[in-house]
Amino acid sequence: MNKFDIASLLALVAFVWAVWSATRKPSRSNIWALTVSGIILGLASGFTIAWRLYIPELRSLLSNVYTSIAIDQLQTSMVSAAALRKLEDGKNDETKSFLAEQVARYYHELKGAKTLNAHQQKTLAIIEELGSKSEILRQKLAEQTKQPKN
Repeated sequence: MNKFDIASLLALVAFVWAVWSATRKPSRSNIWALTVSGIILGLASGFTIAWRLYIPELRSLLSNVYTSIAIDQLQTSMVSAAALRKLEDGKNDETKSFLAEQVARYYHELKGAKTLNAHQQKTLAIIEELGSKSEILRQKLAEQTKQPKN
């Protein structure tokens, strides 16, 4: 047993004692003791349940979210670095093709999703609008749809 289990046990004993006192001799002080010990027992029980069940799940969830954000930032910076390098080397058409391929990949990932939130729907609309203006993006979107899924 750890210290918190002992404290919970003591709170339970205090509550049982207060119930016994209040039923044996009902008085205002016994009722107050029952109320206070009940509140303490409820808080201790709630904290114990939360600490053992929900906090580990919350830690895991936050860790996964942080890792996902870090991976997204890494991917974004690597795509940007590759595009910048190609632009610096004077390869404008190759850069457009590279960026259009990245956009098309994300577009098809969104199109394949079962549900989309409002931000994702807006992103799809922006990509479709850009595809109507950009020949290279239109080609990349068409290429992605022709390829079979593995």
